[in-house]
Formats: sequence, C-alpha cells, structure tokens
Amino acid sequence: MLLGSRKYATSDVRIIRVNYADWLFPGYVLRTVTATIAPTTGITSTVGTVTLDPTDMIAFIPLTCGSVVNETFTLTIQAQDTFGQTINDLLNITAVAPGST
Repeated sequence: MLLGSRKYATSDVRIIRVNYADWLFPGYVLRTVTATIAPTTGITSTVGTVTLDPTDMIAFIPLTCGSVVNETFTLTIQAQDTFGQTINDLLNITAVAPGST
C-alpha cells in the first residue's frame, strides 16, 4: 500500500514511524520489518536498521537523505507478524534543497 509521498531536505536524518497496531490480529506480534531503497543504484540516501516497539506495534525506520537535490526514490517496507501475515508498503521520497520542504 502506498503510505504517501514526502519531501525532506538534503542531508536530513529522519526516523519514519509506521504503526501496525490496526493491521495485526489480536494476540499476534509484529515479528520483523525491513526497509530498502529503490532504485538501488545512483541514490545517495541510505536507510538504517529498523527497530520495533513490540508493545505499540510500531516500526522506526532511520533514513538519511543524501546530498543530491531532487533525488527521488521509493522506500519499500515489508512487515511480517507471528500469524504469518506479510504486508508491503511504499513511501515515495524526494530530497529537496533545505528550506524547500
């Protein structure tokens, strides 16, 4: 599912928060969340290791925007729970000049 589109300033460091509480069946837990950047070549932005809040079912995704103005990419997010469900999400991101956001 497309989560939306965002513009962040070049060199920004952001923590993207995705809440999966409404998606999980009662009694099941968010097991893993991975995030990758597409396309994989020519992009200076990076994504770090995802951390999970097991109580509130929230994923925290660290994103460091590159230094290239108008760099555009998709953050691809995949979540899995202990019931065996998988959900695929997308977030379109553009790195813009500071002050343009």
